[in-house]
Amino acid sequence: MAEAMASSQETGGSGGGLCTAAEQRLWAELSVFPGSFGPEAVEHVCGPGALGTLARLVEKSVVCFSPQGAGPGTFPQGPGPAARPGTAGRYAMLDTMREFGAERLADAEPVRARHRDYYLGLARAAAGGSMTAAQPAWLAALGAETANFRVALGYSFACPAECAAGLELTMLLRPYWLMTGQFTEGRRWHDAAVAVSPGSAANGWALFGAGMLAVQQGDLEAGAAYLGRAAALAGEFDDEDLAAHVADGRGVHAMMSGDCDAARSGHEAALAVYERIGFTDPLALVSYARLAGVFLILLDPECAAAPIEECLRRCAPLGEQWAHATALWVRGVARWMSGDVPAAIADTLACLRMKEPLGDLHTVAMCFDLLSVCLVTDGEHDRAAVLHGAADALWRLLKAPTLMGPGYAEIRGNAAATARRELGDDRFWALYRQGEAMPLPAALATARAGLAVCATASAPGRRRGPRR
Repeated sequence: MAEAMASSQETGGSGGGLCTAAEQRLWAELSVFPGSFGPEAVEHVCGPGALGTLARLVEKSVVCFSPQGAGPGTFPQGPGPAARPGTAGRYAMLDTMREFGAERLADAEPVRARHRDYYLGLARAAAGGSMTAAQPAWLAALGAETANFRVALGYSFACPAECAAGLELTMLLRPYWLMTGQFTEGRRWHDAAVAVSPGSAANGWALFGAGMLAVQQGDLEAGAAYLGRAAALAGEFDDEDLAAHVADGRGVHAMMSGDCDAARSGHEAALAVYERIGFTDPLALVSYARLAGVFLILLDPECAAAPIEECLRRCAPLGEQWAHATALWVRGVARWMSGDVPAAIADTLACLRMKEPLGDLHTVAMCFDLLSVCLVTDGEHDRAAVLHGAADALWRLLKAPTLMGPGYAEIRGNAAATARRELGDDRFWALYRQGEAMPLPAALATARAGLAVCATASAPGRRRGPRR
C-alpha cells in the first residue's frame, strides 16, 4: 500500500513528496467519507492527532480544503467532546483519490462504525437543539451532512448487529426530513427502519415517521396503515407522546382527505396531550398552526386566530423558528381571507425570510402559492403566473402531488384559473413556464421583488375582500 500511495502521490498530487505511513493510513481511512467533512469528524473517525496529518495531505493535494465550509463546521454545540464551537472549514477528496484510498483500507469495519457513531452523535445533539435559537444552525449542519448520513444509515441497516443504531438514527432524523420537505429521503430510510425490532416502542416511532412521510406525499392509504400500527404500539407501551404525534398525523391525513371534522379532532386531541406533557419537537408545536388551517378551510378565520397566536407565543421564548414561521404563513392565509391583502403579503414574506435559511422547501412552495393568490387578488396576474409555475416545480420536486388537501388545492386552482382567464392561455403558459424553469434562488428573488413594497405601500387596514 505504501508503494502504491507513494507512486500515486508522485504522479497525481501537485504538492510533491511521498506520503508517510501515517499519511497513507489516514488517506485510506478518510475514504469512508462520501463527500465533504469537518475537522471534528476526522478526529472522531481517524483518531486524536489526525488533523496534523490531514494538513500534510492538504499540502500534498490529496485532500482539498475550503475555509468557507458552512453549517457542519460551525456547530452551536457539539455532538461530543471532539466538537468545538466556531470551528470552520470543510475537507473533501476527489472521487479518484477516495476510491484509491478505499481500495487500500485494510479493515474498514471499525472505521465505518466510528463514522456512523460520529453522525449518530451529531443527530442526537441536533435533536437537543431543535427547540432552541440554535435550530437554524443545526438544520444547516444536518443538511450539509446528507451524504454522510446516507453512508451511516446504509452501513447500519446492512449489518444485522447495527440495525438498532440505524433505527435510532432514522428516528432522530425524522423531524429534520419532515421540517425540510425531504419526504422521499425520509421514506427511503423509514422503509428499512420499520423492519427493525417489530412490536417494540421504538418501532412505533418508526411507523409514525413512515406514516407521516407517506401522508405528506399523498400516499394516504399507506400513511393510514402505518399510523394505525403506530397507534396500537403507543397504546401498548402507554407512550403518550407517540399517541399525540399519531393523533396529529391522523389530523393531517384527514385534512388531505377532505375530512375537516376528523382533522380538527385529531389536532385538538394531540394538543390536549402536548399542553399537559410538553412539546418535544417543532412538529408538535406546529399542531397549533395545523388546527388553525382546519378552521380556515372551514371559512372561520376568527377561530383560527387563537391557535395561531398561541403557536407564536410558545415559540418566541424558545427562539424556535420553524413552527413560528409556519404560523405566520397560516396567519397570512387568514388575513387574505379577511380581505387584508397587504398584511397577508407581509406575513408570507416574513415566513419566507425565516424558511429560506432553514431549507424548508415544503413551506417555500406554500409561500409561492399564497403570494400568487394574493397577487391575483390585487390584479397582478403576470407575477402570479410566474410564481404558480415556480411553486409547481417545487411540488413536483417534493413528490407531493396532492398538495395540502382539496380545500387548499381549490383556492390555489381558482387563483390560477383567474390569472389564466385574465392573461389568455398563451401569455399565462409562457409566464408559467418561465417560473417553472427558474432555479430556486431566482424564484425566491421573484417572490420577494416588489412585494415588500406592495405589503407596505397600501394604506394601513385597507381591505379588498376575500376571494374564497
